[in-house]
Amino acid sequence: MNTGKLLPWLMLCLTIVQGCTGQRTFGLVARAGDTVALATGWNQPVTRDNLTVQFSDVNNTVVATYNPGDERIRAVVQLYPDPISKLMVEYATGQTSGVGALNGPTVGSYVDSGYTNHDADWNQTVVYLDLPTTLPQGVASIVLSGPNGVLTNGTMSGDGSQVPISPIKVNVISGTGVSNPLNSQGGGNGASLPLMERHGYYTVTFTGSTIPDSIQVNLTHPAGTTKPWVVNPRGDLKNVAWHDDGATNLRVLLTTSHGVPLADMKHFKFYVASGVPLAGLLTVADVIAYDASGNRVPDIVAAASYTP
Repeated sequence: MNTGKLLPWLMLCLTIVQGCTGQRTFGLVARAGDTVALATGWNQPVTRDNLTVQFSDVNNTVVATYNPGDERIRAVVQLYPDPISKLMVEYATGQTSGVGALNGPTVGSYVDSGYTNHDADWNQTVVYLDLPTTLPQGVASIVLSGPNGVLTNGTMSGDGSQVPISPIKVNVISGTGVSNPLNSQGGGNGASLPLMERHGYYTVTFTGSTIPDSIQVNLTHPAGTTKPWVVNPRGDLKNVAWHDDGATNLRVLLTTSHGVPLADMKHFKFYVASGVPLAGLLTVADVIAYDASGNRVPDIVAAASYTP
């Protein structure tokens, strides 16, 4: 497997979960039928309901294909870096106690420009799945495709093209694999890992020719159908205060968190989710933005897009 194609700032090592025997680094082996966890880079739109997985044997013959919603795709979870990790703090401050190329400012800049295109919502998409029980021994290939085609990992090529993270290689050995129950420590009733998957949510983003200091956005939704929940993906970059009146109106106020202007409009992004899916129910009513002196910034536009 070419680990250079995976995000180096999070879960570079993939794990293979073999029944109750523990975890092993992905670079080793698995049996047909074992549960594996695949780190697939920055692929937030990917879910069990839009992911296709194709398995081929050592001769590149397709052995099995899991279509979206296949029960053998066990979970798709987004993992985030520790906000006080060396990477996050050193990149934010531009200071490092490290030496060489692997320091926070260098790697952070690489992630920001090479992988996420300046979106500060850094994470790693991890796919948990059961290998096909019919997968023969030898080095097998796994190709994962989402709503935008084969999963890629950012603009890694010098020409700016997208580099696929597939195929992922796994050495299949003899033996009968075990589908891990993925439940919580101590057992529990059924798999609890899927509860770590994302709910359906709206992403609210902004465009404009001038980056403001603060934004107020008013959104509406039908009364009595849902309880919105606003999520700030980067609390170290901006403050988010919000209030839902319990009827139809949701107001969100965004301000810089430490008096430093945001470097990109993408940093104002936030999410709106609910225990009851919000699909088609949230609408942007109006936007008011101000600069650091309290003057109106007139051309700010908000958009809300839904991810199931």
